Amino acid sequence: MSAKRPFVSVIVPVYNDPSGVRTTLESLVEQTYPRGAYEVVVVDNDSTDGTLTAAGKIAAVNPELVRVERETEIQGSYAARNTGIRESSGGDTEFGQRVAASGRERTQAVPDHGDTKSHATVGPLPCPFPL
Repeated sequence: MSAKRPFVSVIVPVYNDPSGVRTTLESLVEQTYPRGAYEVVVVDNDSTDGTLTAAGKIAAVNPELVRVERETEIQGSYAARNTGIRESSGGDTEFGQRVAASGRERTQAVPDHGDTKSHATVGPLPCPFPL
């Protein structure tokens, strides 16, 4: 019998990196972690290029999984992370360690502290980080 996987909110803070956010989101969308057990919250930190558009296109194709928020008042990754946490569905805050993926390899390593909701933060971009 397999244990129930915790619900994970993956927070992706981003600024001026359309290619990086596209690569990261494509990796997160292709996860082997069960759909419905995680969400991806991209927080654009007031980018001045095509980053918001790139994230929005992937969110439009995967609305049940990817959501895009904006942090325009405070410039900085900490502010974007805090916005992501505030806007996410996850319960307890959990900042996961960085786990790099290469090619189509994926991992299902998610912090398990007995809770059923966790947060993981990935970044800085570009780099695909699986759950």
